[in-house]
Amino acid sequence: MNTQTSTSGLLAVVLALSHGVCSSQSPAGGGIRIPAVAQTLPLERVWVADGTTVYQMDVRLDASQFSEGITNADWTFGVPPYLTFVNAAFPTMDFFFEGMEIVGLSNPVFQSQTDVDGNIISITGVINTESAGHPGILNGDGILASYWFTVKTDAPVGKSQFTLNNVAIGYHNPNFPPDINCPGGGVGAICDAWPDTIESIPFTIVALSPADLTGPGNVPDGCVDAFDLGAMLGAWCSGVSDPNPPSPPCENCTPANLAVADISGAAMVPDGCVDAFDLANLLAEWCSVAGGNPCGTCF
Repeated sequence: MNTQTSTSGLLAVVLALSHGVCSSQSPAGGGIRIPAVAQTLPLERVWVADGTTVYQMDVRLDASQFSEGITNADWTFGVPPYLTFVNAAFPTMDFFFEGMEIVGLSNPVFQSQTDVDGNIISITGVINTESAGHPGILNGDGILASYWFTVKTDAPVGKSQFTLNNVAIGYHNPNFPPDINCPGGGVGAICDAWPDTIESIPFTIVALSPADLTGPGNVPDGCVDAFDLGAMLGAWCSGVSDPNPPSPPCENCTPANLAVADISGAAMVPDGCVDAFDLANLLAEWCSVAGGNPCGTCF
């Protein structure tokens, strides 16, 4: 991963050299606006500030109303400094450029920018495709790239979002050959364009609750509800020992049982059992959608 500071001039030069990918400058620098929507879309709408749970965000492009063949794309989005970047990849499913050969300098993290503390605060992604002999993606709708983050334990709770900007695409010049002029600029057979709508879908950061064990996506979701109760009962391993032969309490509890569900004990600290103490702690923090409480304000 390249963590050097992103520079628009450098990016423009590199993109111009790479299979006709469009530049990331503003629409004032060329290109036309097309009926398309680009967005950052968190898969989970509640992110828990536990420092370990990994959450996914997709950069999507919906160009289903645009009938020219799209061949290239680049985008930049801001990252809140209290998120920790984990990984990035082009998707294997629901990929906007499904069926096209990805070439050149394509990278979901083509460049990134960090602050003085080393936090990644901006990421630029680039996709180039082999456009020769291929019409490009017509009326496409899908994921450009996926990104994964964790939330720092000291992150501020409340609404948050990535900040998507500088989204640009390249599409086949319908007049080439012999007319190589694009309506808003471009290089040869590839014209420049920008989506007319850019959205950054928000998500909610909540503080960590030990009783928030899991959720619909098998990750903590900001609720203490039936998902968590089911996880606790599935790991139940109580302090009642088998008297014949005698055994210590919780002797048969395994690390897998205790990894998540052992949240309390007689001294109000985890005690090596998943039992009534843990259940009482979970029920005391019960805060579910079914109970009428929005999960984003539970803790």
